[in-house]
Amino acid sequence: MNVKRFDILPTFLFLLVISMPLLVFTGYNFTKNSFLKKFLSSNLTGITVNTDKESLNIKNWFNHDFSNSTTKWFSENMPFRNYLVRLNNQLYFSLFQKSYMYDQTIIVGKKKELYEVAYIYDYLGMTGGLRDDERLGLAQNIRKVQDLFHKRGILFIVLTTPNKAYTYPEYIPDRYMVRPLPADRDYDTIPKLLEENGTNYVDGQKILLDERKKNGQELFPSLGTHWNLLGAGLVTANLMHEIGVSLRKPVYNIKAKEPFVQDTAGNVGDKDLYNLCNLLVKKDGYSSIDPVFETIGSQDARKLKVALVGDSFAGNVAYLMVHYGLVSQLDNYFYYTLGSQTFPEDKTRATSFSRVWGPRDFIDKDVVVLETNPRDFSSNLVTMFLEDCQKYLNLDNAHSLLQSKESLMPGKLDYLFN
Repeated sequence: MNVKRFDILPTFLFLLVISMPLLVFTGYNFTKNSFLKKFLSSNLTGITVNTDKESLNIKNWFNHDFSNSTTKWFSENMPFRNYLVRLNNQLYFSLFQKSYMYDQTIIVGKKKELYEVAYIYDYLGMTGGLRDDERLGLAQNIRKVQDLFHKRGILFIVLTTPNKAYTYPEYIPDRYMVRPLPADRDYDTIPKLLEENGTNYVDGQKILLDERKKNGQELFPSLGTHWNLLGAGLVTANLMHEIGVSLRKPVYNIKAKEPFVQDTAGNVGDKDLYNLCNLLVKKDGYSSIDPVFETIGSQDARKLKVALVGDSFAGNVAYLMVHYGLVSQLDNYFYYTLGSQTFPEDKTRATSFSRVWGPRDFIDKDVVVLETNPRDFSSNLVTMFLEDCQKYLNLDNAHSLLQSKESLMPGKLDYLFN
């Protein structure tokens, strides 16, 4: 029987379609053409864990490790996979105002304002927070550390940075706003305790709330979780002012130049949550404030050596201090132990911090700043730093450590007794 050409065509098209993934996969993994590879792949934003190819052997064949890892590797390396992930994310985001990325912690608020759910929960008092006795104990420990630094001629100051939920609560989805705000959140009580016991304290959250009422400027980007440079600049200026007042010495500071420029591209930090959504269609027409500052200060103003311990919100403070020449040296301890940067750059120092203080950690500075966010007063960052301050700055404890040689090299603490 003669097979007509039009009978073969559907069969050929069907075989072509079902073999396309294999053909594209083969082309992607064996081609050396960078343009083709870039076209066939679309990297996702955020932390991804890639599976390595596993070599076949008798053991992993019979215990199924080879088949499991190979299946996972194939699923991760299929061309167009990331495009399909972005397409799925786009459908949920556009149709249902929902994102499953970042462990489903990205919340799409009113007017497409993006939040991290942890900050919403803290603003609403749903995270529990500290007990009254724990808050009092924290405030007392902070004051003890301040006194220990003061004995060595070092200014210690606590900085609270703002978060988006406290600053722009009106865009939080109605489904979360189902009960009145409590009056006993950590942020409602701990700042009062710090002020009552005489702690050097700058309330960045209050500064931004006051600025909103006064000028109505954009202080957080709609697509990000962190404050913009304008908000960070206002708080940094207040911080430097308080440092100068406490030291009773003139210091350098910054002042924003007006009018403010709208940056239509937006920097990476301004769209961190949006980028983590991994959508197929990039948002057009987005703009954010891109302020320019000027350095101000009298002729006898001095530049300080500063240590900054804080979370991701401290990054903009560090940038402004260094970029505008407010400090002669800045050591930035990211989450205290996760990362360490020194400006000017010092390649001899480790990029992480092991909680073993050396002669150039804190003790040789003019100012030490502890930054925390309203939801993180009880974080490991704060707890570990306060513990180590009392361990290394208290002379009795330091002598005990020196005698026991507890994880310290000989002479490590000699500088404490000079």
